[in-house]
Amino acid sequence: MNRNAVFWRVVSGELPLPPAAKTLGWQFVRYDEGSGEIHVAYTAEAALTNPLGNVQGGILSAMLDDCMGPAIYATLPPNKIAVTVETKTLFIRPASPGKILGTGKIEHIKGNLCFTSGQLSDTSGRVLATATAIFRIGKLRWNGLTIPSTVANGMMKWKLRQYKKE
Repeated sequence: MNRNAVFWRVVSGELPLPPAAKTLGWQFVRYDEGSGEIHVAYTAEAALTNPLGNVQGGILSAMLDDCMGPAIYATLPPNKIAVTVETKTLFIRPASPGKILGTGKIEHIKGNLCFTSGQLSDTSGRVLATATAIFRIGKLRWNGLTIPSTVANGMMKWKLRQYKKE
């Protein structure tokens, strides 16, 4: 776990949630350093439902991506990123609007590829959907240039100052 990671700055409220996470109703619950599992919760609003009144499948896939990705980001230094390169979702039962619980974890890392798994369940513990994904871990780049760790830390401090002014 890397407590200097941007992820932990978001969890602590020093940085704002990304817009997609806000839309999904993302909330951090806990991180189990021993297992590498991250636990999150979502508040699925009615606006995220399909014509049958269930949470739309693509939204569930996004939720799964947003619990597997943080399992990686909790461990990365500020000058590294992880991008989803492949994902597979299995929809098990319909999800109703309301609270949805998510778990994500790293299964295996090989080179710059990180293999993850995720699960969504309702508050009764019934599994709604599962997923596996592969993320590519790379260096943070801007205009084709690699951003060194010291510069990434400086950028994060600048962003924190800007956020506190708002």
